[in-house]
Amino acid sequence: MVSILIPTKNAVKTISQCLDSVLSLDYPKEGLEVYVIDAFSDDGTQEILQEYQKKNVELLHVIEADLNVPQAYNMLLKETKGEFIGFLDGDAVVDRNWLKVLVPFLNSPQVGGGGGIVLTLNDENRFAQCVGYELQDRFERMPKYCTRFPTDNFLMRKNILQLNFDEGLDTGYDADMCYSIVNSGLKIVYVPDAIVYHYHRDSVKKFFKQQFTYGFNAIRLYIKHFFFITKDTKTRKEMFFQPPIILLTFFFFLLGILWQPFIYIGLTITASLLIFYVVSAVRLANKFKDPSSIPYLFVIFITRVAAWTIGGVYGVIKTVPALLLKTIRGD
Repeated sequence: MVSILIPTKNAVKTISQCLDSVLSLDYPKEGLEVYVIDAFSDDGTQEILQEYQKKNVELLHVIEADLNVPQAYNMLLKETKGEFIGFLDGDAVVDRNWLKVLVPFLNSPQVGGGGGIVLTLNDENRFAQCVGYELQDRFERMPKYCTRFPTDNFLMRKNILQLNFDEGLDTGYDADMCYSIVNSGLKIVYVPDAIVYHYHRDSVKKFFKQQFTYGFNAIRLYIKHFFFITKDTKTRKEMFFQPPIILLTFFFFLLGILWQPFIYIGLTITASLLIFYVVSAVRLANKFKDPSSIPYLFVIFITRVAAWTIGGVYGVIKTVPALLLKTIRGD
């Protein structure tokens, strides 16, 4: 049996598509249960969920609780009956064969989890489409065995760990769980044919807000799992180094107040990073045969590094002193 967990909050525009795709999975209905936990949506999502539950009483379970996503997962894991736990977002749509291709890989006792590629659902929006290009490219370059998968396309064995999701992480809780699985000696397998279509952020403002949160929570995540910085198969190494480069550039500009040559060093670093972004945008545009995507991709790269850097600095300010204080107290 597979238990699928879907957290929602104000997903009126997407939840019907999501549930329709799950209920249409090419998988035995007697081997499937679906839990939707809604954080008291006020946009009509609850009414839609109630209608679906009436039509699928045995299969679909709807729970209302004011919890963040990892809290919701931890609560639902106690209720589920499945041998495998599937994770899906309320703004995602699964391919009909999603479980059919994933489940066989988890029959191996060496495999603790698995996931597939995430493609773009709202590709009529150019910004979202280009966000999808960059994400799809990273998935397509992932190795067979990975260290990390997002919970918008992930399946894990329930009985492998006595672990909970980190409820202090609003994002990165999926990476935290995956790193724990890998640390236990089990493998996480990448199955490209396990396809999920996801709504990506469709504006610079929404994308910045999302990436800022990622940067903020990354501080706590990598304090817990520092050595996975070099092993993360979803966030590539060159992406990790960009926020420190931005901070180093800022430092050189400040030193330039005292000695002007430092300004030229800062400008050289900035120019090198911008050239890297242009080259990366051109590479992706060529790969997806979409030359007009170059300016969008360039803006996406700039927005992400700015959001990660600012979010990371804020995360250090908020997280590190509190952790030091707990260490001093011996908590």
